[in-house]
Amino acid sequence: EGLLGRTIEGIAGDAERRVADQIRDHAMHSRGQAWVSEGLGYVQGNSCPFCSQPLDGVVALIAAYRAFFSAEYNALRGVIAATRRQIESSLSDRTIADFERTIDQNAGSVEYWTRFCEIVAPPPQSGAGDELRALRQAVLMLLDRKAAAPLEKVDPDTVLIDGHATYASLQQAVADYKKGKVRAADRIKGFVMKETKGLARKACDEYMLAQLEKKAVEDNKANVRRQLDAYTEQVIGRYQDTINNLLDAFNAGFRITGTRHGYPGGVASSSYQILINNTAVDLGDAGTPLDQPSFKNTLSAGDKSTLALAFFLAQLAHDPAKANKIVIFDDPFNSQDAFRQDCTVHKIRKCGQDCAQVIILSHDPHFLRRLWDRLQAYSGERKCLKLARIGLYDTTILEWDVEDATQARYSADLKVLTDYQTEGIGDPRDVVQKIRPVLETYCKLLSPGMFLEGDWLGDIIGKIRTAGAGHQLFAHCDNLDELNDYTKRYHHGEGQ
Repeated sequence: EGLLGRTIEGIAGDAERRVADQIRDHAMHSRGQAWVSEGLGYVQGNSCPFCSQPLDGVVALIAAYRAFFSAEYNALRGVIAATRRQIESSLSDRTIADFERTIDQNAGSVEYWTRFCEIVAPPPQSGAGDELRALRQAVLMLLDRKAAAPLEKVDPDTVLIDGHATYASLQQAVADYKKGKVRAADRIKGFVMKETKGLARKACDEYMLAQLEKKAVEDNKANVRRQLDAYTEQVIGRYQDTINNLLDAFNAGFRITGTRHGYPGGVASSSYQILINNTAVDLGDAGTPLDQPSFKNTLSAGDKSTLALAFFLAQLAHDPAKANKIVIFDDPFNSQDAFRQDCTVHKIRKCGQDCAQVIILSHDPHFLRRLWDRLQAYSGERKCLKLARIGLYDTTILEWDVEDATQARYSADLKVLTDYQTEGIGDPRDVVQKIRPVLETYCKLLSPGMFLEGDWLGDIIGKIRTAGAGHQLFAHCDNLDELNDYTKRYHHGEGQ
């Protein structure tokens, strides 16, 4: 209220009159003083900051401005602005919300504790937040009027007077509220202390019993852990030996070593290393650099497939219930040479003797034929089936003659070539397209184990040259090269 009525003594009457006349003549109303005061600060030299015209004719008016808007004037404006900021902070929405939230939380506490002891709730403070917001709004409106004309007295309106009286009443209510809160807290404290005495001994007894039970559980856990570790060491050792024996049988140039177990995150797991040329290589992970030896860059695709198959066969070998199980192999070899394929066939045959049934799924008819021939002694128990399409969407299972599927094409193609050579019968383009398949099959039949199922004629010729003069087809390599080059053009589409 003192700030609203404050003025500045000592301002020349002529200066005050000139400023008042200028504001009235230009209809500046309540914003006149602020506008002229701010504009005065932009006067530099002898030109108007608004229109750049000389100020020679208004020197007296400028002097009156400077006398009116003195340092005391600006200081008063600063006090008004600072007071406004103080009101906005002291009665901010956050502050009022904190006040209301405290009242609500206390009301919840009173409701809780009345179930255990008799307490007198502090007097309610309903509507206090709205009253504080209304008081803030009234004060800010008056301060804005004072800021527009700092030298004019602003009389407090009824809203401010009533709000101030409400504020004083609220202060007294808050003081009474705090006293009631203290009384309630003392009553709660007495109740808690009384109850605690009776519960303390019970809690101590329960705690000691829980400690004894905890120790018994931990001792039992440690004992089980020791037994599990001993059993795991024994099992892992047996698995390692079995896997390495299988790798030896597959003629793999590596072994596994350093098998160990752990319980990361409480889950049992095991790890191992790969031993290559007496050098242990860690498995690594997705983040292992490529220049660091690890599983992904030290084993070929065929080696990885062989290792996976060895793990599976080792698991099956140690399964006590394998005699009652059906085992399914889905394309059991990948990138394996002929020796490993033969070894795979042998292991699958062994599974058939140890397990209830073995099912092999494969897209390679020659591998299936090799397995079929190896099971000749079990002709009454072996069976070949195939999936055949019916219409656009359906599939059925039919009998499949693997011998006819793997021999008929070679025999038929060879007959086409023989007929063309001896009798000139046949379409020349059809004849030339059969040269490569017949040569590839003939070479593989002539040297079983030397060529892979996926080797083309060019691959076969390269391996024969590498084998040297000891191979029975070495002397024919040049002729085979000519046939290979000649027939290439007939095994691709136009423009290839």
